[in-house]
Amino acid sequence: MLRMIFTLTVRNLFKDKLISFVNFSNLAIGFTTFILISLYIYQDWNWDKQNTNYDRLYRLQLFMDQEDNAVKHTSSVTAALARQVLPRMPEIESILVMHDAGDNNKDGLFLSADRKHQFLMRYGYYADTTIFHMLTFRFIEGKPEGSLSQPYSVVISKSVADKLFPGTPALGRRIYGENKVDFTVTGVYEDLPEHSTLRPAFLIPTVLIPHTTGMKDYETNFCM
Repeated sequence: MLRMIFTLTVRNLFKDKLISFVNFSNLAIGFTTFILISLYIYQDWNWDKQNTNYDRLYRLQLFMDQEDNAVKHTSSVTAALARQVLPRMPEIESILVMHDAGDNNKDGLFLSADRKHQFLMRYGYYADTTIFHMLTFRFIEGKPEGSLSQPYSVVISKSVADKLFPGTPALGRRIYGENKVDFTVTGVYEDLPEHSTLRPAFLIPTVLIPHTTGMKDYETNFCM
C-alpha cells in the first residue's frame, strides 16, 4: 500500500514539474520563514534572561532635545546622577555604574601578560562592586564576592584568559594595561551569551577612573 502511494506521488510530481517546483519552493520558504521567526522570538524573549534578577533590572537612558527639534537618545548618563540623585529614591535597591575602558582613539585597552605581546581587548568596563550582585556571572576561577574590592584588581572573561594565559590558570596572575597600570586577576568568568546587552571582556573598579583617565570630577559633574 505504501509502495503504491509512493509510486503515485512520484508520478504526479514528474507529471507537472513546474507546479511541483512551485509547491516545493513554497513549502521550503514557509519552513524557513517559520524557523527564522521562531529564532527571532526566542532571542527577543530571552534577552538578558541569564541574569537571575532580569525582571528587576533597569537601564537608565537619556533623551536630549537638539536645536533642530530632534531628540537624541543615548544609553549613557553621568555618574553624578547615580552617586547624588538616585540613592535618594527609596524604590531603588541597588545601583551599578559602568564606564567604557578605553579612550576616544580606540575602543578598548591593550592588555598583556608579559609587557611584550599586547592584545587590544574590546568591550572592557570600569564597574562598581555591585555588578556581581545585580548581574549574573558564572565564575570558573575565583568568586564574585570581593573580586573588585581592590583598586587594581581585574576580572576577565574566559576568552581573555585563554588569550593571555593559554592552558594555565589566570587567578592571581599579573596583567599589564597599556604597559602603564598593573592589575591582578581576581576572577575569571564564562563569556556571556550573545543575547546579552553587556558582554564585557574584562572589568576593573570604577575607583580607578580618576587615576587612569584624569576625570577628577567624574562623580560630581552632571554635564555630558
